Amino acid sequence: MAVCGRVTLQAFGWMTWAAVLQCWDLAAAGQFGPLSQFQLDGDYVIAGLFPIHNAGMSDKSVPELDDCQNGIFNKHGYHLMQAMRFAIEEINNGSRGENVLPGVTLGYQIYDICSKPASILATLDLLVQQYDYNREPESHSTASRTRAIAVIGPDSSSYAFTSAATLGYYLIPEISYEATNEMLSNKQLYPAFFRTIPSDRNQVRAMVQLLVKFKWTWIALLGSDNDYGQQGVQSLSELASEYGICIAYKGIIQTYTDSRREQMLQMVRSIVDTRVNTIVVFSSKRIASGFFPLVVEQNVTGKVWVGSEVLFCRDPQSEDWSISTRVSALPGIERIGTVLGISTKTATLSGFEGFEALAVEKTRRPVANKSEDERWRALGCLQGRDAFGTLTLGEVPLEEFDVQSSFNVYKAVYALAHALRSLLDCDSLACSRVEALPWRLLEKLRQVNFSVGSEPVYFNKHGDPPTGYDIMAWDWAGGNLSLRLVGTYSPDPENLDIDASLINWNTGRQGVVPESVCSPECPEGYRRLQTGTHACCFDCQACPPSTFLNRSGYTFCQPCKQHEWSLPESEHCVNRTVVYLPWEDSLAVALLVSLVLTLLLTLATALLFLLHLNTPVVKSAGGKICLLMLASLAGATCSSFCHFGMPSGLGCVLKQPLFTFGFTVCLSCMAVRSFQIVCIFKMASKLPRAYEVWARKRGPQAVILSSSVIALFISLLHVLLARPVPTEVYNIYPDTIILECSGTESVSSILQLAYITMLSFLCFAFSYMGKDLPANYNEAKCITFSLLIYLISWLTFFTVYIISRGKYLIVVNVIAILASVLGILGGYFMPKVYIIVLKPQMNTTAHFQNCIQMYTTKKSIDCASAVSQEADCLPLEFTQRGEYMIGGLLTFCLTPGKDSSNGTKCKCAKMDSWACNSWHMLTLVLADINNSSSLLPNITLGLQMMDCYLDTDCFESTIPLLSTKNRLQVGSRPLMYNEDTKVKAIIGPVYSSTALGVGAVVGAFRVPLISFSATNEKLSDKRLYPSFMRTVSNDKSQVEAVLRLLEKFSWKWVSLVTSDDNYGTDAGHLFVDLSSKFGICIASISVLPTGPLDIMAYVATTVRTIITTRTNATVIFSIDVPAIVFLKAAFREPALRERVWITKLVSQYVFSIYAAVHTVAHGMHKVLGCTSTHCTKKNFRSNELLKEMMKANFSLFNRTVSFDENGDPPFGYDILLWNKEESDLKKIGSFNLETRSLDIERSWVRWLRNMVLHVASLCLSLSTQ
Repeated sequence: MAVCGRVTLQAFGWMTWAAVLQCWDLAAAGQFGPLSQFQLDGDYVIAGLFPIHNAGMSDKSVPELDDCQNGIFNKHGYHLMQAMRFAIEEINNGSRGENVLPGVTLGYQIYDICSKPASILATLDLLVQQYDYNREPESHSTASRTRAIAVIGPDSSSYAFTSAATLGYYLIPEISYEATNEMLSNKQLYPAFFRTIPSDRNQVRAMVQLLVKFKWTWIALLGSDNDYGQQGVQSLSELASEYGICIAYKGIIQTYTDSRREQMLQMVRSIVDTRVNTIVVFSSKRIASGFFPLVVEQNVTGKVWVGSEVLFCRDPQSEDWSISTRVSALPGIERIGTVLGISTKTATLSGFEGFEALAVEKTRRPVANKSEDERWRALGCLQGRDAFGTLTLGEVPLEEFDVQSSFNVYKAVYALAHALRSLLDCDSLACSRVEALPWRLLEKLRQVNFSVGSEPVYFNKHGDPPTGYDIMAWDWAGGNLSLRLVGTYSPDPENLDIDASLINWNTGRQGVVPESVCSPECPEGYRRLQTGTHACCFDCQACPPSTFLNRSGYTFCQPCKQHEWSLPESEHCVNRTVVYLPWEDSLAVALLVSLVLTLLLTLATALLFLLHLNTPVVKSAGGKICLLMLASLAGATCSSFCHFGMPSGLGCVLKQPLFTFGFTVCLSCMAVRSFQIVCIFKMASKLPRAYEVWARKRGPQAVILSSSVIALFISLLHVLLARPVPTEVYNIYPDTIILECSGTESVSSILQLAYITMLSFLCFAFSYMGKDLPANYNEAKCITFSLLIYLISWLTFFTVYIISRGKYLIVVNVIAILASVLGILGGYFMPKVYIIVLKPQMNTTAHFQNCIQMYTTKKSIDCASAVSQEADCLPLEFTQRGEYMIGGLLTFCLTPGKDSSNGTKCKCAKMDSWACNSWHMLTLVLADINNSSSLLPNITLGLQMMDCYLDTDCFESTIPLLSTKNRLQVGSRPLMYNEDTKVKAIIGPVYSSTALGVGAVVGAFRVPLISFSATNEKLSDKRLYPSFMRTVSNDKSQVEAVLRLLEKFSWKWVSLVTSDDNYGTDAGHLFVDLSSKFGICIASISVLPTGPLDIMAYVATTVRTIITTRTNATVIFSIDVPAIVFLKAAFREPALRERVWITKLVSQYVFSIYAAVHTVAHGMHKVLGCTSTHCTKKNFRSNELLKEMMKANFSLFNRTVSFDENGDPPFGYDILLWNKEESDLKKIGSFNLETRSLDIERSWVRWLRNMVLHVASLCLSLSTQ
């Protein structure tokens, strides 16, 4: 439209410039009559462009200036002009209650823009003023009174395109009160344009929100054949698609003429044919007034008409609102349906009505000079003439003017006044008289922000106001048309608030919101299948199972996530049922009870057989092999526990191999036993040398071992090639996730099954071969019965496996295992148990005269003790990665091993389970810290665990933790403490002897070495061990606590027992040195060996020594194993039944491990400058960490952790009383390390037989919380 405006300007250029120059010359020559209301002098002048007349459309091909005086008087434009005058007079008089421009008056120049040429002429006249002003700078003082510094208007967007582009080039501010076209917001084309009416874009968004509110998605869109209508249609079309609104018909309404009647009728018929119930009309009133009579004529009823704001102008007498009276007066117009419209918000303009009435009275006077008037009219220079001298109040009905448009003019004038106030730097009394350049005024206008009444006035970056709209509805209640406010729309933030109950739906169904859709909404779970070009027209298709209809996309059914499912026609998915066998399930509880009973039965049978191992029944059953069979059956039974609960990695690995290996050992024993009896009775005489080799070369053991090794190999193959892992199975049932272990159908799994099946057939074959043997050795029936139960149970399981999966399959699997074990127990062992228990007379040599002695080895399994276990080759280190690494030194090995051929060091033959527990505790504490949001946030600590058995091995394990290259080269420069190391701190070692050797080396690098169990007092010497710390009290504190205890109860005559290690030796020396200070006399000193010597001989000697000394109190400083052996021997001695034994508790360092790791973490927290949410990741030296660790002071489990200058904690000891008969520990007192005081409650002490007082670290009580 801006281009159109420029073309018009060129077309009229020569004529308008000539006319303007002639008008200007007339005015300059003094031939200008009284200006009346068209002009008012002032310090600063504002121009106004108002349609005071409406000139008819010219049919001439050559453009010419219209005679506005010959046009139809436009009362609406007159009201707008008076609003400008009213605002200026109010500002000049300060009558509004505020003096906006004190000491400054505003003037105005009002132009009648009755047509587009008149609007262009007015614009050019304003440019001439700027030209004259710039051409004669010496006359600025007078020119400033006549030059307009800003422009109010015009009313039409089509007029505004020309004026805004022209004036904007010179940065002359222009504020329109009715131009709404969205393009005028483009500041690149119209930099100086503002408006006090919302743009069409906001109006379009309001209309779209109205359609969305009532779900009218199938509409017809009509627009008038002008810039306003075409731009509105284009904007609404673009925005409708974003909200899923389909435009079934789009048309342009032209001005009604007889020649266009048929074309417009066809438009109405097309709208009816589309079956739309909602029609949006974006048109001016003048053009729309010719269209609606045709709508009534075509009997279009029951529709919803949504009109733009021009249709709802509140001035029913203006030319533009003619539809308001013409359409509403048509017979049957109420049948067209419900009319909703967008209207600018209502406003009140106090005092304006009286001002305008007074103005009309003042303008009544006769015409002065007719010849002069004719001369002006001939030139088209009627801008300055008084056209209202004969007006009356009846001709200008004040009660019917458009208050909102007038209010827009009012706000525009005040906006310019406030911008001028800012430019002139006004205060409450005066303004500075400076030159008001238009471009400077433009800058101030962009910044205005004030209120008129309750309405804020300011402009956004596009020059648009924050004004919203009212939603109006035609109401025919009572037979007369009235406009009812039913809602409001706010653009910032965007919000539509409408009350549908206020709308009188004139569509045939009172109170029911009409629908306007191409296709009805699909039922829930049905997707849209588009049937045409419009997305609103569709068929409905049900979503298949395991899919759902996402409301964000109606056209396709989305598949459910893997862990979800859905029924057909679903709108959402639900989580699948996770199927496994929970521990608390009723079936699981029943099975667990059965398993426990089976294990107890197995254990009882083993115990019974063990007690009657040398009886003929047990020997005939296999003797010691029976114990192996029972142990293997117990292992097979234990495999059932892996089936309960959610599958775990360890459970999956152990489940099948444990059962297979256990049952294989049992079947191998049964097969060997059956074969051996056959050999004795049938092969010994026929093949004596073969039998001799079989018997002497331990043939049975070799076969059992070989068979077991084969089973173990297959199981390892199964784990290595198809490692069972917890698996979620989704493809069995659509609504179920089955949790199970993978690899159940692998080749190795089938191989395991085939192997165990082969063994079962061998058992049956060998037992069948001995079916004719004496009854006492004939096991055919028993073994056949056992194997039959085994085969039936597993055939049942595989049948269920084929037809069903899930919890009940697990139940059947456990039942199959139970049945297999119970089948062997019942078929093979229970007959022997029956004889041993109920028929002891049959368990004699007379009944077993052909019994053969069997030789086998015993595999002893001590389930009650977890001190040590057999272990394969262990790796040199265990590493858990992290951003900052912590080292760990633990003694995993109790017995050293040898190097393997593949280069992996076999660290030990027997492994210390206590070290393993400590390792797991370390990883647990690290996991807690790594998951903490307050301690070392966003930092991950890693752990590199090293095994150290001997001092040399420990030194070898420590070096990789210190070296950045993982080793120290011979002859290389030693690594200094101010250089970087592989780990930032080291936890450990366990024993004081190891710490004494390693501590000096680590101290040279200033790497913090914090131990949770090394208690030797020498480690507190910072000259030798500068980086050593510990979270357990030293030996001296423990010795002092023991001495305080002896002193407390006046036990002056005591025996001392120590172990021959660093702990026992150092603690013993300290005790001897300090005992005299407390008046304690030592009757005897005994040393228990810790090495491979025969400890029992030393224990016996020590017991005799204590008996001969007749001491009632014995103090023991020893590591766990020698102390336990000694105490067991002492308890068995009647002469020592009523004695007091004082020793340390078996090593437990739960709290000490927690405190050690947390000390490192808190120190690193300080070094990294951590806040509660973030740490700065950087490299730092270990000595920096050591300093912060020494200063550590934090709370852990309600206990303060801190260190003295020697790196020792302030932890004391609890005094615990142990009663052998009650197997109970009771706290009877404590030793405070800081105050060196002992607090004992004598009421707790009951002197019973075999009492032991334990001195335990105070952290033990904390670790149990």
